[in-house]
Amino acid sequence: MKKIWLWILPLLVVVLVLSWFFYFRYLPVFQKKTPQTIETPNNNGNQSATQEEAMRISEALTGKEDETISFKIKDIVFSLADILQEEKRLKSPDFEVSMSKIPEKDQKVYRSRLRVDAITNLLNRIYIDLYIKENNIVITEKQVEQTMKEFEDMMRQNSQDPANFNLEEYLSTLNVTMGDYKRDMTNQTKFTVVTNPLVENLPIAKEEEIKAYWESHKEMFNDPPAADIDVLLTDAEEKVDQAMAFLQGGGSWEEACTKFSTLPAEQTKLGLMPKTDMPEELANVIFSPNAKTNSYNKVQFMTQWYVVKINSFRQGLERSYEEARADAEQAFMNEKKRGIVEAFLKDLSEKYGKPVIVQ
Repeated sequence: MKKIWLWILPLLVVVLVLSWFFYFRYLPVFQKKTPQTIETPNNNGNQSATQEEAMRISEALTGKEDETISFKIKDIVFSLADILQEEKRLKSPDFEVSMSKIPEKDQKVYRSRLRVDAITNLLNRIYIDLYIKENNIVITEKQVEQTMKEFEDMMRQNSQDPANFNLEEYLSTLNVTMGDYKRDMTNQTKFTVVTNPLVENLPIAKEEEIKAYWESHKEMFNDPPAADIDVLLTDAEEKVDQAMAFLQGGGSWEEACTKFSTLPAEQTKLGLMPKTDMPEELANVIFSPNAKTNSYNKVQFMTQWYVVKINSFRQGLERSYEEARADAEQAFMNEKKRGIVEAFLKDLSEKYGKPVIVQ
């Protein structure tokens, strides 16, 4: 998938990014094979116990950003400043630019989600630190260095030029220092050391379990249909109507972008985009029964309006159980592991207690 999406469609892209905000910040957001870490387990849309607590804290902070407010779990205290630092760590490099291009009410939705994710990460790290302290677990420099190397290797593999990949140069594009990177890798190592023993000796999945999982998640293992599209972004329905009339009257895409778009023409070409990566509003239009190539389509997504040009389609491919079995087995086991880790974190939160507000 193209990195260019990060700045072509501010609103669409922000939704796609925030819908799985648990990616580790050093890996390209839209790489199809991006490995997922377990710093914050992804529970596929269901709220974990820690996320629910994070939402409560986020609500407690509403309207109090200028006040001195802190939270305490056992003997560990964290403040609003710590939450803001974690938000900064989670932000993609162009987050603020993307936010500046969408309405304020939409910004509030995404910033609220960011805050909940930041607090969730902080709570999980605190619970892990308390567990490490209580059980006298030692995290060695060698373990941290190994984690750093593993992530560097993954970043290199996902880069455009693996042979010439330079870690420090790449981190600098994210405004991350080597000190920041080592701190993050230390936290990741702690999490891995504590949680890996919980999931490393799980019994092999039974054939009936794998097949049942595949039956209930078939779409996940198919190659989805895709469309090569260009998208003209406007801030009003009236402008979309004007752009549609202009294009249907024979006007060029470049001229339409100059007259009506908030983005230049060279930033409107998304290329081949899978249906599963599109917001539902966009997918419903592009893959409707009446959709045609070389057509212009009007789409509303939240508070913004788009003219979508369909250049071509790629048919989807349904995979049989035999073709998808290996992937289904891996997905089934990963889901089982996530459930175990989430249950463990819930037990820690109950053991060490919820954060209390201290002034």
